[in-house]
Parts: sequence; structure tokens; C-alpha cells
Amino acid sequence: MSTKKMATTKKSVQKEPRRSREVSRAETRSKLLESARIVFAQEGYEHASIDRIAAHAGYSKGAFYANFSTKEEMFLEILQEHISGQRAVVRATLENQTTPDEIIDAISKWSAKRDGNDVWIPLLIELLRHARHNKELSAKYGAIFLSQWKELGESLLRIFPDPKLAPASPEAIGALVMELTFGNALSFVSSVQAGQLVHLALTALKKSSENVSG
Repeated sequence: MSTKKMATTKKSVQKEPRRSREVSRAETRSKLLESARIVFAQEGYEHASIDRIAAHAGYSKGAFYANFSTKEEMFLEILQEHISGQRAVVRATLENQTTPDEIIDAISKWSAKRDGNDVWIPLLIELLRHARHNKELSAKYGAIFLSQWKELGESLLRIFPDPKLAPASPEAIGALVMELTFGNALSFVSSVQAGQLVHLALTALKKSSENVSG
């Protein structure tokens, strides 16, 4: 074997273990995150211990700390993934709607399907209590939600004759829809649905804007 071929073979052998370690770590991280979603949903944020999450994934606590610094860091990543998924669904829901009424109907139907059916509702309420005592953590979570509200609100500006005359900011409009959709009290009342409230609120805002522009 030539010196050049031997050198190439040696490099391949050196790269393979490194690649294998990277793949293994990615798989471990993925399994830990998946187990955390289950444990958080079953036991709540406070009672979901690092030991429990690691054991559910089939790993030791050491594997957890090799991938995450704290439980808060892990939950933040899970929340970001959850919100990103929501945003993608909402974008797909609204992208083919053209008239204001079509947009309002589409987002109202989306809201109605999620009314009281999200395991994240009690988790987020628990998280709110926890984050109040940690300004840095509270700011991080706030930034995630504000970004989501702004994107949704900007998509809904199309329901107004002149988006510049919208009666509220994109963040406020997005917050209106999301807070009505995932409002905790609504899960106890069957006669009032989030989709109905979203439709009512957006229709009222649209008419208010029409009166101003007219």
C-alpha cells in the first residue's frame, strides 16, 4: 500500500470514531428530550426530576448533564420546539386564505380544534409561577411568546382594509388569539369555545378598522 493510501486510510479511521460519537450524542439528546416531554406532561414541571427524565430515557444523570446544564435549559428547548411547530401550522393554515373573512374563519377553526386539548396549558401555568422568581428565565420565555404573537399578528393584519390603521399592534392581536385559544378557564366551560371568541374578537376589530378607514 502506498504512503498516500495509508495516510488516507488512517484519516478515515480517525474520523469514524468522532462521527460515531457525534451521532451517539445526538441520539442520546433526542431520547432525553422525548422522555422529558412525556415526564413533564405526566408529572408537571416541578415534580419532573432530572433523575426521572434520565431513567425514562434509559440513561444515567450523567448523560443528562452531558447534554443540558439544567432542567430549565431543557424545558426551554422543548418549549421552543413546541412553539415552532405551532407557528408552522398557523402559517400553513393562513397561507392560502385571501379575503378577511376567510382568514378569520381559518384561524377561528384552528383555535377551536385546540380549545382545552393542549397538555401545555397546565405546564405553562406552572412555569409562570416558577419563572416569576427568575427574571432571566422570565425574559427568555417572554421573548419566545412575543415572537410568536408578532408573527401571528402580522399575518392577521390582512383582515384590515389598511393594516396601518389596525386598532392594535401585531403583538397585541397575536396575543389576543393565542390567549383566547389556550385560556385555562375555558377548559371548564363547554358552552363557550375559544374559536367563537377568536371569531368574535377579530370580526369586531375588522369592523372597527373599516369604520375608521371609511
